[in-house]
Amino acid sequence: MDPTAFNRLTARQQQCLRLVAAPATSKQIARELGISSHTVDQHIREALATLGLSDRMEAARRFIAHERGTAGDATGAPQVPPPFTPPLASRRSPLPAPPRHRWRRLMPPLPRHGRHLPKA
Repeated sequence: MDPTAFNRLTARQQQCLRLVAAPATSKQIARELGISSHTVDQHIREALATLGLSDRMEAARRFIAHERGTAGDATGAPQVPPPFTPPLASRRSPLPAPPRHRWRRLMPPLPRHGRHLPKA
């Protein structure tokens, strides 16, 4: 693999690979970055093509090793970095959601079908 391939990755592709190494699913990555899971998959596919790899976890491992400067030892075998766990922000509140349509309980029922209009 070309060592300069990592420099050709976009910032978004790098973010996706970091989160893949977390490990996180495409849905979790999408929630974290505020994009669709299809967009995440597209970024990962483009990163795989740029790096000439076919496995997303292998690409993530090599990218993290490249970032840490441990791309390989004297034997040329890639070193596996320790598990990387970035914070995945939870979008859900710990409190229960307020009931929907609360205003319907507070408002009197609305008349229907024109029965409220005075007869002519």
